[in-house]
Amino acid sequence: MEISDQILDWLLDQVARPGWLKLGFPLICQTDILELTEIFAELGIKDPRLDDAIEIIANKPLKDGKWKLKKETKGIED
Repeated sequence: MEISDQILDWLLDQVARPGWLKLGFPLICQTDILELTEIFAELGIKDPRLDDAIEIIANKPLKDGKWKLKKETKGIED
């Protein structure tokens, strides 16, 4: 899949929503910085504007290597 430069510029130049910085699971209809960065990586997009996102993710893990859950979807039942 190829993304036009215009679309890529729009995606990467937007101010991130504050909620994107809170890692959560399951995401359902909300996303976070980890999922967005993973999508760009899977598409093979290498852009220096992703450096901030990668740095934020790299600084999120706790000492045990896990991430603290910052948000969760309420009202989901098995």
